[in-house]
Amino acid sequence: MQRFSLPPHVEPRLFAAGHRQALERMVWWPSDAERLDALDPALAPFLLSFNRANCLAYDGLPTPGANSAALGMPRWVFLDCCLLPSLVFGLSVPRDVVPRSLADLLDPEGTCQALGVAEYIALPSLEPGVFIGVSLFSMVEGRRWGARIKATALRALGAQTLIGITQVDRPALRLHLHFGALHVMAAPVPVHGLPDTTIVYRTDLDPSQIEALSQGEVRARSYPDPDFTFSPQSADERTRWLAAMHARPAAIVSAAARPDGAPERLGGVWVEP
Repeated sequence: MQRFSLPPHVEPRLFAAGHRQALERMVWWPSDAERLDALDPALAPFLLSFNRANCLAYDGLPTPGANSAALGMPRWVFLDCCLLPSLVFGLSVPRDVVPRSLADLLDPEGTCQALGVAEYIALPSLEPGVFIGVSLFSMVEGRRWGARIKATALRALGAQTLIGITQVDRPALRLHLHFGALHVMAAPVPVHGLPDTTIVYRTDLDPSQIEALSQGEVRARSYPDPDFTFSPQSADERTRWLAAMHARPAAIVSAAARPDGAPERLGGVWVEP
């Protein structure tokens, strides 16, 4: 992912994009934040630049399908599976504070005055109050905008429980732990493009924690001491953890970071079925 720093005085603009009826059904939304009609042709350049940001964040290229394991979102998926069934939440900044090389990748035509640089998408499920996390990224370093936009989205949607999909060897897993213990539902996940390191997890959300995170506050979470630890980079240790987990359900509750931000070791506890 291409990441960059911003001066402390630069604050993002919060936006939600979707169809008009859905935008009116958010259970909470700041009065100064934007509501973008995804079907308004005038907004197409901005939304397409945001889709390029998604592909760049996940795959290193501003177009989907970079390789067989690419996670960047094709344009039809962005519309059919995200903007219309739910809402896409983001943070934008003026184009002139984004490094020019990055801005040109996101908006080759140079028509956007602002560019989306952080995103979270969660889709509704058949279970009331349960949402499925689909996409999370932040291109801005050191501002914790990933946690902020994820919490803002879950608060606006009125989510009570989150089912998420993540990789145990990526930095985002540590961010997810701010929201609660990750009760592992499946690992590995053979139908995923990264089957060996992907998990599906369930987290029960604490409204006060979500509100604090949406305002940029990161509160310490208290978890039981881990019953086990394993290195997500070690295939052998992952295999032993998976075998044990299949015998008894587990929740990931801690992650020690490597210098590059990816987890060095994960800690978990055994939980009742």
